[in-house]
Amino acid sequence: MTINDRRNSGDRRTADIRIRLPGKNMAAVFSGRSGNLIEIGIKNGKPWNAWPAGLIIEDKLTNQSFNDMLDDFRLSRKVYNDHAGKTIENEKNFSGAAFTARESWRMDERGLSWRIELELKAGEKDREIVVRQFIPYPKSAYGLNVWSAQSQFPAKLERLGGLRLAYGDVCYGTIIPMVSFYNDKAGLSVVKPLGAPSSKLEFCFQDYRSEGMTVEWSLLGLRRNKKTVVELLIFTHEACWRPALKRVVDMHPSYFKPSNPNVRDIEGGYLFSHPFVKESEIQSVAQSGAKWEELHAHFPFYGNYVPREPEWDNLARVLDLKNYHEFKKSGGKVSPKLIAEHIKMVHKHGLKSLLYFQSTGDGYPPYVSKHFKDSIAMGKDGKPLTAWSDQYLMNADPSTPFGREIRDMFARIFRQYPDADGIFLDQVCYGGLDVAHDDGLTMSGNKPAYMMRNCYVRNVPEITWQAQKQGKLVFANGCLDIEAQQGVDGHMAEGSSWIADVVKYACVEKPLLFLSYDFNRDPARVEEMMQKCLISGASYSLWPFPSRKVRRVLDCYRPLVELLIGRRLLLEPDPARLPTGYAGDIFYGPSGEMLITLVGRKASILSTNRIDRNLRISVKFKGMARLKRAECLGTHYRGTRRARMTKAKDRLIVSVPEHQTATVIRLMP
Repeated sequence: MTINDRRNSGDRRTADIRIRLPGKNMAAVFSGRSGNLIEIGIKNGKPWNAWPAGLIIEDKLTNQSFNDMLDDFRLSRKVYNDHAGKTIENEKNFSGAAFTARESWRMDERGLSWRIELELKAGEKDREIVVRQFIPYPKSAYGLNVWSAQSQFPAKLERLGGLRLAYGDVCYGTIIPMVSFYNDKAGLSVVKPLGAPSSKLEFCFQDYRSEGMTVEWSLLGLRRNKKTVVELLIFTHEACWRPALKRVVDMHPSYFKPSNPNVRDIEGGYLFSHPFVKESEIQSVAQSGAKWEELHAHFPFYGNYVPREPEWDNLARVLDLKNYHEFKKSGGKVSPKLIAEHIKMVHKHGLKSLLYFQSTGDGYPPYVSKHFKDSIAMGKDGKPLTAWSDQYLMNADPSTPFGREIRDMFARIFRQYPDADGIFLDQVCYGGLDVAHDDGLTMSGNKPAYMMRNCYVRNVPEITWQAQKQGKLVFANGCLDIEAQQGVDGHMAEGSSWIADVVKYACVEKPLLFLSYDFNRDPARVEEMMQKCLISGASYSLWPFPSRKVRRVLDCYRPLVELLIGRRLLLEPDPARLPTGYAGDIFYGPSGEMLITLVGRKASILSTNRIDRNLRISVKFKGMARLKRAECLGTHYRGTRRARMTKAKDRLIVSVPEHQTATVIRLMP
């Protein structure tokens, strides 16, 4: 069916027709007059939304804004069915606009897809645009639960008014481009499909008295002879964020599952290492459960990770790094022979060795200014963008000289170091805007620009694919966004404990490592790390020769943390209710058991003897009936203690006999 009509004031007074797109667990109703979404129906429930959705397009060249909820436009519509679903296509021509907007809504097995395709009219100039899609709240929005992959979530909607949640930043944004809303009956999620091109993306929350959330794409380029496209997926689910995340994981497994299953062999302790580390240091960490090292400083400076010279200076000496005293004291030159001998020594003590590498990012200024000047990322002020320790931020798009050098280095790294077990891919976290390059999508100030995330999106999948072909591992640090991590085998959460609260969402089926600083000097920090490992399902970091107090902390916590090796996060609705004031989570164990972690927020083995008794945990998940026994492992005793399980309606109650600072409960057949 195809229609043409003119939307104007007179049309708004006429009766509207309703067009319905039915789905398996939801249905959508659209206005025949505007083409806009006016109702989302959830299976066996009332309509979700209280207001209609709508589209706003802002033209930065002419400073015009076009709003299909308020402005006049000419609408041409087509509705059709195919074997997989039903689609509505709307062509919207706004009065005075330099572009045509072709919008489609489609209902299929994934849910309700929205796609807008913008195209410049003949003779119009390239320009920067902003696209906003309005997503309505339910009528009673107060108390609505909201989740995204960020440390402050889950949260109540009334706490989020005015929040602009940016996609692509582990500190203040979300690392997965999705937001889930849910009440006690149902949920609805809004997701940018992974792999769909995107410029700057933000989820903009109005307060709970307002009508909804806006999904905003800014810094978008609209260019001659090229269409600009953005997409969303909307789907309904149970009343929890976990089934929503499971849907996204199942739709996009290459972003959430390791490419190389052997990465599970290195779950456990980690060492930040260098070519001059002593064998006694490796022996020390091996005794504390170390499984692998990040071999840093095997290269002379950032941006040159596989030197062609026969030997080169120590990285710390070249950069005069103040925090790398052990490197500077070691003094000598580095060579492929030295690296090979080091890897052989590490293997002798049962550790794997992953070589430090970057797919983009840091560049030593004297080196890159001489050899890759045209690849330096530039800011709006005309100066190079800087990264860690005043290194220059490099644009490693495959089209740049530095990007080609990165790929050439990766092609050589395992030829030069064949016994290395993989790479440690650092700094997968640099966002920002580079005005000296063009990614083909971004514009700023109506001029072409480059969103730095695209360096990762375009390089990391090639690196992980090449590594997988050679049976090598790729462990990454700095989870900028999930689309920059395709094919990565595991992730590090570096430094602050709350970073682990974010990166864990990228690791529902991958290993997660928590790197803590000041290891040997502060046993409280070590305990904080081990508790965070239990809460997030992570492995731990080590330094040689721990103090007596640090060793005590490790001895108490390691048996608990190592139970989580091979775990997967359980993504079923409301699977575990912990006692008030406790943190933890529930995981699939590697051998068919279920694992529940329980951590008291203020307790420490170093300062308290308080024992809590008969703590009750309520659980519910598929296959629960097959579990017949439960046992606990705690920080204040050795061996295991039996836990009592009782049935309560549709849930299982597990009673933990005693708990001091941390406990892991195993539910077994």
